[in-house]
Amino acid sequence: MTEPTLASQFLGIATIMTCLFIVLLLIAYSEQKAKRQKEEQEKLDKAIIEVYQQGRNQFNNIARENIRNCDRKFTFDTQKPVGLREELLALPYPKEQKQ
Repeated sequence: MTEPTLASQFLGIATIMTCLFIVLLLIAYSEQKAKRQKEEQEKLDKAIIEVYQQGRNQFNNIARENIRNCDRKFTFDTQKPVGLREELLALPYPKEQKQ
Protein backbone atom coordinates (compact mmCIF):
# COMPACT_ATOMS: atom_id res chain seq x y z
CA MET A 1 0.00 0.00 0.00
CA THR A 2 1.08 3.49 -0.66
CA GLU A 3 1.18 6.18 1.94
CA PRO A 4 -1.10 9.22 1.37
CA THR A 5 0.57 12.41 0.30
CA LEU A 6 1.51 15.07 2.81
CA ALA A 7 -1.19 17.43 1.48
CA SER A 8 -3.94 14.84 1.91
CA GLN A 9 -2.70 14.11 5.45
CA PHE A 10 -2.90 17.81 6.36
CA LEU A 11 -6.31 18.01 4.70
CA GLY A 12 -7.50 15.05 6.80
CA ILE A 13 -6.19 16.62 10.00
CA ALA A 14 -7.81 19.97 9.09
CA THR A 15 -11.12 18.21 8.41
CA ILE A 16 -10.99 16.39 11.76
CA MET A 17 -10.14 19.62 13.61
CA THR A 18 -12.96 21.50 11.85
CA CYS A 19 -15.49 18.78 12.70
CA LEU A 20 -14.29 18.71 16.31
CA PHE A 21 -14.59 22.52 16.54
CA ILE A 22 -18.14 22.41 15.13
CA VAL A 23 -19.16 19.67 17.58
CA LEU A 24 -17.73 21.68 20.50
CA LEU A 25 -19.63 24.77 19.34
CA LEU A 26 -22.89 22.80 19.17
CA ILE A 27 -22.32 21.40 22.65
CA ALA A 28 -21.59 24.88 24.05
CA TYR A 29 -24.70 26.28 22.36
CA SER A 30 -26.92 23.54 23.77
CA GLU A 31 -25.48 24.05 27.27
CA GLN A 32 -26.13 27.80 27.08
CA LYS A 33 -29.66 27.16 25.84
CA ALA A 34 -30.33 24.74 28.70
CA LYS A 35 -28.94 27.23 31.21
CA ARG A 36 -31.09 30.02 29.75
CA GLN A 37 -34.21 27.84 29.90
CA LYS A 38 -33.45 26.88 33.50
CA GLU A 39 -33.05 30.55 34.50
CA GLU A 40 -36.32 31.47 32.74
CA GLN A 41 -38.09 28.60 34.50
CA GLU A 42 -36.72 29.75 37.87
CA LYS A 43 -37.91 33.31 37.19
CA LEU A 44 -41.36 32.01 36.25
CA ASP A 45 -41.49 29.84 39.38
CA LYS A 46 -40.51 32.79 41.57
CA ALA A 47 -43.19 34.95 39.96
CA ILE A 48 -45.85 32.26 40.51
CA ILE A 49 -44.82 31.83 44.15
CA GLU A 50 -44.89 35.60 44.68
CA VAL A 51 -48.37 35.93 43.17
CA TYR A 52 -49.56 32.99 45.31
CA GLN A 53 -48.14 34.61 48.45
CA GLN A 54 -49.81 37.93 47.62
CA GLY A 55 -53.15 36.19 47.05
CA ARG A 56 -52.82 34.27 50.29
CA ASN A 57 -51.95 37.45 52.18
CA GLN A 58 -54.96 39.23 50.68
CA PHE A 59 -57.21 36.34 51.68
CA ASN A 60 -55.79 36.36 55.22
CA ASN A 61 -56.28 40.13 55.46
CA ILE A 62 -59.89 39.83 54.30
CA ALA A 63 -60.50 37.04 56.80
CA ARG A 64 -59.02 39.15 59.61
CA GLU A 65 -61.20 42.11 58.63
CA ASN A 66 -64.29 39.88 58.58
CA ILE A 67 -63.46 38.54 62.03
CA ARG A 68 -62.91 42.06 63.37
CA ASN A 69 -66.09 43.42 61.83
CA CYS A 70 -68.38 40.47 62.56
CA ASP A 71 -71.63 41.08 64.38
CA ARG A 72 -71.69 38.79 67.39
CA LYS A 73 -75.24 39.65 68.41
CA PHE A 74 -76.70 36.87 66.26
CA THR A 75 -74.29 34.07 67.11
CA PHE A 76 -73.84 31.68 69.98
CA ASP A 77 -70.95 33.81 71.24
CA THR A 78 -73.39 35.85 73.31
CA GLN A 79 -76.10 33.22 73.93
CA LYS A 80 -75.81 29.78 75.41
CA PRO A 81 -77.04 26.98 73.11
CA VAL A 82 -80.42 25.68 74.19
CA GLY A 83 -81.56 22.08 74.02
CA LEU A 84 -78.33 20.18 74.66
CA ARG A 85 -78.08 17.87 77.64
CA GLU A 86 -75.27 18.64 80.02
CA GLU A 87 -73.87 15.11 80.40
CA LEU A 88 -71.34 14.45 77.63
CA LEU A 89 -73.42 16.36 75.11
CA ALA A 90 -75.91 13.47 75.05
CA LEU A 91 -73.41 11.01 73.61
CA PRO A 92 -74.08 7.31 74.25
CA TYR A 93 -71.76 5.36 76.53
CA PRO A 94 -69.00 3.47 74.74
CA LYS A 95 -69.63 -0.20 74.09
CA GLU A 96 -67.87 -2.60 76.40
CA GLN A 97 -65.36 -4.85 74.69
CA LYS A 98 -65.54 -8.60 75.26
CA GLN A 99 -62.32 -10.25 76.25
